[in-house]
Amino acid sequence: MARGALIGHFEGFTISFPALWKHLTEQCFFSLKQASKYNAERDSERTLRLRQELVSKWKEICVDFQKNCVFIDEAGFNSQMMRGRAWSRVGEPAKVKVHSRKGVNISIIGCISPFGTINLSKVEPL
Repeated sequence: MARGALIGHFEGFTISFPALWKHLTEQCFFSLKQASKYNAERDSERTLRLRQELVSKWKEICVDFQKNCVFIDEAGFNSQMMRGRAWSRVGEPAKVKVHSRKGVNISIIGCISPFGTINLSKVEPL
C-alpha cells in the first residue's frame, strides 16, 4: 500500500519491500506494533467542544487539581487475561495454554489524590 503510493508519485521510480522497510525503520524511526483501537467520537467537534466547556467551568469555580481533588477509577481484570504477543521459535506459532473454564472477573476501585493513595477496594462479583 505505502510502496504503491510512493511509486505512483514518482515517474520511473521503483523500490523493493526490504529497502522500503529499512528506510522506514532506520531513517523514519517507524516500528510495526500491535494497533490499539479507540472510538472515533473521541476526536469529534462535539466532544472537543464539550471538553473545552467543562475545563472552562472548572476554571470558573477555581478547581485546583493539586490541592482539592480526589481521583477515582475502576480497573477490570479477568483470570484469563493474557498478553497479545508471545515468544516462539521462528516458523512455529506462538501458542499459550489457558484453562478451559471462563475466568473470574475482578474489579478494583482506586482513590488517589496528589498526596498519595487514599484507598483501594476489590469489588466482589455478583
